[in-house]
Amino acid sequence: MNSVTFPEVSSETGSFNPEIYRSHFPHINDGGIYLNHAALSPLPLAVTEAVTASLKRRQQGAIDHFETEFPIIENTRYLLSQLIGADGGHQLAFTPNTSFAISIIAQGIDWEPGDEVLLYEREFPSNVYPWLQLKPKGVEVAYLSDDRGKISVPHVKSALKRNTKVLSISAVQFLSGYRADLAEISSLCKANGTKLVVDAIQALGHSPVNVSKLGIDALCCGGHKWLMSPQGIGFMYMSDEFRDQISITAKGWLSVENVWDLFDTNQSLHPNMNRFEPGTYNIPAITGMHEALTIILEAGVENIRRHVLELTDFIISELIRAGLMLYGTHEDENRSAIVSFILPPHINSEDLVRQLGNKKVYVSARSGLLRISPYFYTTRKETERAVTIIKRLIQ
Repeated sequence: MNSVTFPEVSSETGSFNPEIYRSHFPHINDGGIYLNHAALSPLPLAVTEAVTASLKRRQQGAIDHFETEFPIIENTRYLLSQLIGADGGHQLAFTPNTSFAISIIAQGIDWEPGDEVLLYEREFPSNVYPWLQLKPKGVEVAYLSDDRGKISVPHVKSALKRNTKVLSISAVQFLSGYRADLAEISSLCKANGTKLVVDAIQALGHSPVNVSKLGIDALCCGGHKWLMSPQGIGFMYMSDEFRDQISITAKGWLSVENVWDLFDTNQSLHPNMNRFEPGTYNIPAITGMHEALTIILEAGVENIRRHVLELTDFIISELIRAGLMLYGTHEDENRSAIVSFILPPHINSEDLVRQLGNKKVYVSARSGLLRISPYFYTTRKETERAVTIIKRLIQ
């Protein structure tokens, strides 16, 4: 299964064609325009079919269900390693979500009183609470101050201190859509002796992240947003060096080297990231993730990025012309599939989102902002229609 390859482009002309992928998404048939993937992606048809098929195999009472599904589990690790540029599936562990993965890391590091964790002050709470839990150990939590959703490299450089043991940052910010310069930030961390932990839930699928080239120590990601997978499944990457520095805080029967040697409870930990998977896998969800990853890798993340930037270019230019202010950046290298806008004082963001929903345009209200997040099957035509409806409602 690991010999599978994926094309770099999605049409004969070399330009990305979203129409090719729309048959995967039956929700578009009701005429709605879904621009809310930063919240929760609709499931592709192949994903729901795979999950259902997995459950039906279990329903038949197959005692070898685990063994039957094992190749899918391992190939999903492989596809994830392809997505993030890891050395292989051995560097990945499945987790229920981003919060759980970050908590494994936070609780597994050997902390000393006075060590510091550096965060961005407007991070999503999944990347905040696990670190705040360390305060009883004497760990200090410091914050990069906000600059309207932007995080500059010089700002990071000035904030790193000798006692900054970890910088934990989102690859793409959930509110502004700001895409961090992970190459420069990683270089600063290495020079400072700081470990770099990346929350990639708002990036993977539409913004390339290569953990090997970037020198990322750990990456955590839930699957229910841009990876179009069932809720309750995610994954965690660690470099080999970093993995061996993280203590096991939840050990179970799958954490060890020989899992079927059931009565040897003194055996060594599994040599790979499996050591962080203490119990039975969420097999239906992993099966669904496998199908979603296949679609994403077939489309090509670089192709998807170019496509969503073209769509958000249009959204930004039109809504700024209509009087809204962009929250984030205009620079392509730091932009993503997420764009948010500051609304005039007389417009309530939640009311606006409800009105848009009534017209079958689905977006988000976040912290008073209007957040829009198209994806690779979103067409220019429906984007234009959605923007026209938004402009009418904000006048």
